[in-house]
Amino acid sequence: MLVSTAVTTPEGRLYRCPRCFLGQRIPIPDVAVVEAMYRELPEGGLQYQVDLNTAWALARDVLELDLSRFPAPAILDVGCYDGQFLRSVPPAWRRFGLEPSRRAADVARQAGVEILGPSLRALDQHRNFDAVCLFDVLEHVRNPAEELRLALMALKPGGLLIASTADMDSWTWRWAATTHWYLETPQHVSFASRRFFRWFAAQAGAPIERSARIPHQRGGWSQRLDDAVNVFYFGSIGRREHWRLARGLIRRIPRWRGFVHTSNMATASRLRDHVIVVMRRPTLGAQTGGVVAQETGL
Repeated sequence: MLVSTAVTTPEGRLYRCPRCFLGQRIPIPDVAVVEAMYRELPEGGLQYQVDLNTAWALARDVLELDLSRFPAPAILDVGCYDGQFLRSVPPAWRRFGLEPSRRAADVARQAGVEILGPSLRALDQHRNFDAVCLFDVLEHVRNPAEELRLALMALKPGGLLIASTADMDSWTWRWAATTHWYLETPQHVSFASRRFFRWFAAQAGAPIERSARIPHQRGGWSQRLDDAVNVFYFGSIGRREHWRLARGLIRRIPRWRGFVHTSNMATASRLRDHVIVVMRRPTLGAQTGGVVAQETGL
């Protein structure tokens, strides 16, 4: 059952399930239309510096520690795009990717990534990996729980699943509402949170080993301040009159005077409005006694 929220965008209204805590924007675009769009996505449009992408940097540290006991571990990156994250892991690792964009997949192949198909549904069920990563994938799919289930099934017993996405329980979501930068992308249809991941882990019997709220990109204090003022300014639009006065004061400060010429909130990617979760597929015959979560830094 989905409950309507007060958030409405040109693409639809945001709903949330009170049982699993997943948010979804409805109506959801037709699957065939979305898949065709991703197939034609050009290469080069989604570029990040590995060390500045918080989820990539943290995941690499976790994986290097956990997989060091294997001589040549196999890692699968779901939605690997041009293979940029996989290029950053140790060269001895066997690197596999799933990517719907044909052009980006070609670039990943040239970098030594073996592309196995466009999505987890196309994956050979007999393949198993030591680690599966989903970075900024779940917001693009209709059923994130099913996507996570398929990812777990692709793991060897004891393998690691690492997922990162926006956290709709963060203060930026609660304050910015309709103006939140994650809602500016029409292809973002599903919105998770740490509560959603805890629900899923309990259902799947796959304990959460680590969980943390993180920024999408790392940045200095001045960049974080700019993002926080940005969220406050645009999130106050449509609120009570005294917030209008606060916006006027902000526009008087030279650093943020340009807000008057901007109609939409810019990407506030250096604030902690994302979540990264590390869970492990139970070993054969293992007894899982619920979810054990360490919600601290990774």
